[in-house]
Amino acid sequence: MKRPHLILIAIVASALIGIGISAWGYDPTYKLLEVPHQFERQIVFNQQGMLAITGKETTALWDWQHDAIQNFAIASTSLAWSADSQTLALGANSDTVTLIRPSDGTRIQTIENYGNANTTLAWSYDHQFLAGQEWQDGILTVWQLTDPTHPRSHIAGRGIDHFAWHPLQHRIVYEARVNEEISIIEWDLATNTTENIITSEMAISFIAWSDDGSTIILAGAWKFDTGVIEFWTNDQGFWTLRNRIEAPHRPLITIAVNDSGTRIAGVDARGDTQQDSRDNTIIVWDTATGTIVNTFRGHADSVTSMDFSPDGQLLASASWDRTVRL
Repeated sequence: MKRPHLILIAIVASALIGIGISAWGYDPTYKLLEVPHQFERQIVFNQQGMLAITGKETTALWDWQHDAIQNFAIASTSLAWSADSQTLALGANSDTVTLIRPSDGTRIQTIENYGNANTTLAWSYDHQFLAGQEWQDGILTVWQLTDPTHPRSHIAGRGIDHFAWHPLQHRIVYEARVNEEISIIEWDLATNTTENIITSEMAISFIAWSDDGSTIILAGAWKFDTGVIEFWTNDQGFWTLRNRIEAPHRPLITIAVNDSGTRIAGVDARGDTQQDSRDNTIIVWDTATGTIVNTFRGHADSVTSMDFSPDGQLLASASWDRTVRL
């Protein structure tokens, strides 16, 4: 029987076999791969469509197209693929960031004395810089890796929750509180200068660039009640609000946008009903029209991470219910 394109991937618990990953579609075929640890909750696709998953004891690389899984004996709470998918950066609940070569599991480099646990890692477009934001103090650090034995660090400041690399330049935008207002700061690494480019009144939970660098996408909550997605464009040196999508009574938390910027997915912070606070309903919008094109339900607990595949045809979601779904 021909295997359908829609495949569900789930991490399931069993008293006898521990944690496993199962995959099934519309046909009755059932497959199970055992995983020797409990997963954390960040998932990221690489350019070949493989899915990396953080873990408390090991980090997993899932080739869902061939029903294969590879484990690396490195604990991780955050991860980031380089643009060429040749290097995977892993952050953990320690003061180190580890760079590995996924093809054979070789540890390329360990960056030590980083600080507290980092919640976000991201590479620059050309693989020369790696940025990490650690959760306790919100310190954003960038390492220059052209000399792998002496990574140079730059510290932007404290209290930073979200950031994103420019897709074509060594620039970062990040969220910071300035004079009791939420501001979006652009950091030019070439000149080591910063500029306040956008002032926002929403509680921001996501920042991203469009793939051509012309648009900054912000998402979060307005007055803690309404989900908001904003699209800002640069008009002759000034950033202006081009489009705004609102989700009434649905504060948005976990967010993902596809590479082309045509679809954005958000987790409804209130679930299916006003009383349901499990954060388990996923809504997908068309960014051009602001209309809802998909609504996904099925997770039994909070959705903690999402990512679109490189071709934009798949959306992966991870949840505290110990499932990862495609």
